[in-house]
Amino acid sequence: MKSLLLCVLSFLFVPVVNAQYGVNWPTQPAVPMATDVEPGTQTLRVSGVNDFFYSYDINVVEITTPTAIPALVAGGSTGVCVDPAITAFYNDSQPAFAAYKSFFPTSATSPKSLAATESDWAQNIKSKYIDKLTTDQTSAQMALSKIKTDPPKSDCEGAISAATQVLDMLNKADAKLNNGPHVAQATFTAKSCKSDILTVVEKFNGVPTGQSISVRLDAQCNQLTVSGGVLLSEIQNRTYTSSTSATGSGNVLSVGGTGKFSPTITSLFNFNLPAKPLGDEATRNLGDLRFGISTGPVLQLSSSQATSFGWFAGGTVSLFHLLYLSVGEHFGQFADFPTGFSANQSIPPGFGQLIPEKRWTGRFGFAITLKGWDVSKAISGGAAQPTPTPTPAPPKKP
Repeated sequence: MKSLLLCVLSFLFVPVVNAQYGVNWPTQPAVPMATDVEPGTQTLRVSGVNDFFYSYDINVVEITTPTAIPALVAGGSTGVCVDPAITAFYNDSQPAFAAYKSFFPTSATSPKSLAATESDWAQNIKSKYIDKLTTDQTSAQMALSKIKTDPPKSDCEGAISAATQVLDMLNKADAKLNNGPHVAQATFTAKSCKSDILTVVEKFNGVPTGQSISVRLDAQCNQLTVSGGVLLSEIQNRTYTSSTSATGSGNVLSVGGTGKFSPTITSLFNFNLPAKPLGDEATRNLGDLRFGISTGPVLQLSSSQATSFGWFAGGTVSLFHLLYLSVGEHFGQFADFPTGFSANQSIPPGFGQLIPEKRWTGRFGFAITLKGWDVSKAISGGAAQPTPTPTPAPPKKP
């Protein structure tokens, strides 16, 4: 019994595995979006955000992805480079850079969705400029390889370098817009029996665009529950009666209720531990398996002359936040043989009433109970505002 309790208590020191909750921007999720959130460190993940233009604050903690527009680095000119392929590459890069700068909004008003931004980019930047400049660059490099004298080779290299900077900038922006995760997320600590409310605010250069969503997550509230059911106990519910001897010569002591287990009724207080020793995924696959400690009164069902009241204490495994399987020690009163008697012993004529010797003992018990009440909800209240810890912002991209 002692080793069992030590094993159960050891689970207290196993860390809780993080979970993750996701929403799609800018759809407002149901309130609450989730219930029975495991207490501990959790993550809110907002997908589909337009981080190409905007940054996102989650409950006053800003998760920013800067959208600074790099200027065209000066360097190189057509000079005396008169190669038509190289000058075409350089000249085409100028309107491409101007179109890129004008692509970005100038204020937070009229926020634009990620899908609309991707569509406009494909039509007005990628098809018109990126594809063309990529072809131009190949032709310009081939033309440069044929120039053997310097100058004009150095002037042509300068023109290619300046145009290449524009193309690289557009390619990086294209990768961010079309291949980026587009996620804003924050980590927060969920407290048992509390409701965490996280507000996600979209901003442009620090100014709210007017779009926001609120997410409510209700944490589990079952650290302490009450369950009721059956306890199978090794404390025998013996009865003692006088019966006729098999030989017909007098009476003998007959003993009833000597089975291995005796059924009893129990009502248990369950202290559920937050640890997940098998890990988050395995715990879910096994029916939200949890460990805990249970104790409570026991009512013995028998005609034994011992008192029917007893007490149980032990470790518990729960499934589906509903079914509790408990093993431990049942402390109760046991009706032992009447003084001086043993089973099938002859009873002297006119002996009188058979009075068992009653004593308290502890024996193994196995309980199967169903949850009936979350005591935690009755003794707790209020709502906790989370204090998020922002996850690192992704690397800055043009």
